[in-house]
Amino acid sequence: MYRQFTGYYSDILIPYPTLATVTLQSDRLLIELPSRNDKREWFYGLIGRKHQRKKEVAMTYKDPMKGQLVISDLAFLLEVQRAAPYATFTHPAAWYQTKNGLYGMFAVKIGSIVLAILLFLLAVPWLVDITVDHMSHSTESSIGKKIKSTFVNPLEIDTSQTKLVNEFFNQFSKPGKDSVHITVISSQVKNAFTLPGGEILIYNGIFSSMNSYPELGGVLGHECGHAENRDPMKMLARESATSVLLLTLVGNMNGVINQILDNASYLSNLSYSRQFESNADHFSYEWMKKNGVNPQGMVDLLNSLDTADHSMNVEFISDHPSTEKRVKDLQSWIRKDSAVHYQENAKLDSIWARIKNYPAREDSTNH
Repeated sequence: MYRQFTGYYSDILIPYPTLATVTLQSDRLLIELPSRNDKREWFYGLIGRKHQRKKEVAMTYKDPMKGQLVISDLAFLLEVQRAAPYATFTHPAAWYQTKNGLYGMFAVKIGSIVLAILLFLLAVPWLVDITVDHMSHSTESSIGKKIKSTFVNPLEIDTSQTKLVNEFFNQFSKPGKDSVHITVISSQVKNAFTLPGGEILIYNGIFSSMNSYPELGGVLGHECGHAENRDPMKMLARESATSVLLLTLVGNMNGVINQILDNASYLSNLSYSRQFESNADHFSYEWMKKNGVNPQGMVDLLNSLDTADHSMNVEFISDHPSTEKRVKDLQSWIRKDSAVHYQENAKLDSIWARIKNYPAREDSTNH
């Protein structure tokens, strides 16, 4: 003889909890409602647990009546287990089978995907930079020369101004560990940028915006900063980061080089990060100060280009972030060294005058 329990029952027809007598049978619960002279039969296989608290268990029944039963005696579950061991509602559902558990699993999966994406975005630049830092300088130099050979038409090289700018550059101390190679391109474009391996390209259109040799010194120092920090190689590698990392992991350096070369045509249009630009500006500042050339020249050039008519192919700053921020940083560094005095360098001024007054070839080629 199975025990009887007292509980409260409700469904669509009985919206308010009504006192019920619940009798356990071998295959079902017999729910009698004395106040309504009515009864319900719940088969164990269709009963689901709604919740269980310290002193009660609430159940639901899978039928159109949407019946609910609450019993304030936890011994009820033990008796049902004895009468019908197959009744699943007597066992608490695994967390992942509950509604909240499913929501939790979904949230965990979405969170894992978002975290993976964030880690990828944050880690890839770092991993790419490590790959570049471990690349030999001879390999980088070879890449730079290959890019230059496809990027620069020999007929566009202004050999006379190239010699003059290199003569100007050679008056300075060596800016870093590796050599740089400067080439002047005959073009109205006002731009200068660096290829991997220290290959610096200067379009002589930028000379028209310069009024003094410290301005040219500032541009050369800035590009040398990019070369020393290997920024061009890092930017090219980041453009195809996933392929570069996978090829590096399998030891296929030829594949890495080919992947980088495939993106070389984008180099003149790549925008460096603010940190890369700031580092290059600071490198230029320190290098100019070391050589006794007033870093104010870099500020003057940035201001000149920033106020220039941008329909005249001004590219040196248009692809760089926040000219105003760069100028403010340079001015703050200059103020900290206010005690430093710079004397005119007659040799540099003389070479600069020859560069500035050299009759550049007519060239409407736009890069």
